[in-house]
Amino acid sequence: MHRKLVRGAGLVTVAAAATAIALTAGASAPALAGTTDTGGTATITIAPRALASLAKAGLVVLPGGTGTATDVRGNEKLTFQVAGGNASYLNTSGTLDLTGTLVVLDGATRRSVTVTKLSFSYDTGDIAGVVGRRSLALGSLGGVETGSESAGPPVTETFSATADYLTGAAGRYLDKALHSTAFKKGSWDLGGFVTTYQTQTVPPS
Repeated sequence: MHRKLVRGAGLVTVAAAATAIALTAGASAPALAGTTDTGGTATITIAPRALASLAKAGLVVLPGGTGTATDVRGNEKLTFQVAGGNASYLNTSGTLDLTGTLVVLDGATRRSVTVTKLSFSYDTGDIAGVVGRRSLALGSLGGVETGSESAGPPVTETFSATADYLTGAAGRYLDKALHSTAFKKGSWDLGGFVTTYQTQTVPPS
């Protein structure tokens, strides 16, 4: 289920109070500045248990293009560069665009699925991409979600989640494309996600 990531009830309460004051005073809401993302990285972690299940099914997950893979204490870390976007942890909104591709490969049959145009959205809480001409939500973030902002310069934001659940749509697509039943059993917690990226404020138009 899609849901917007939130930073806490306190900020929601403050925002609601400010809106109420503006409406009571008859003031029009001011134009808000936007955010543009200028660089950074995002890492998808595939935990040992998920790696073992993939291996049992004869599947591997690899980065393509500018993506890189490293092993950290048995965890596979897939790291992608930030290409742009308008994601803001401060506002918990917008999308972070990533470079590179994600490849799921069946080692026995050599069938593969390549996901392009990777992204992470605060609005849906999903990691998504494009397969062929189809947009597909790959992972829904959960577990413990934390974030922070550093004034810099440059202004830098960090967000992490301790769980990354393969979506049902992604599982069904992969099973069909790979002629597999690996994802039929249901929910997969792949591992986690962390991103650190730089932002700039865009003046309101």
